Amino acid sequence: MINVENLTKVHLAFENCEGIDIPAEDIRYFHATEITATLRFNNIRKKSPIRKEQYMGAGYFRIMVADKPEYARILAWNDIAQVHVYDDKGNTDWFFVKWGDDQYNNEYQKSHIYRGEIDVTISEAADEND
Repeated sequence: MINVENLTKVHLAFENCEGIDIPAEDIRYFHATEITATLRFNNIRKKSPIRKEQYMGAGYFRIMVADKPEYARILAWNDIAQVHVYDDKGNTDWFFVKWGDDQYNNEYQKSHIYRGEIDVTISEAADEND
């Protein structure tokens, strides 16, 4: 598990497999709740090797980062699909965010500039406040 004192960066992974690394010093706020874990096994009855999949999802995610040109991609498209968190000990946690029915555009993602920072919220409840 990531210790916030050791946080080095957050990586936002987009629907098209591109991503942006955001160093900890550019992050003002990070909040993920309704974290769920999924564990899936395939090929259990077959003689072939069992395939194990394990991942987490967040029902609500919010991040506020410095408004810098290198983060413009966050505002240009509503397609954050995963969030990866890294620390200086080599640990990483990651999770999927809530995604709607559209294949390329996440209807649950709301991004805007607020007081000089990029403010992103991903949640089914568009009016949810912290």
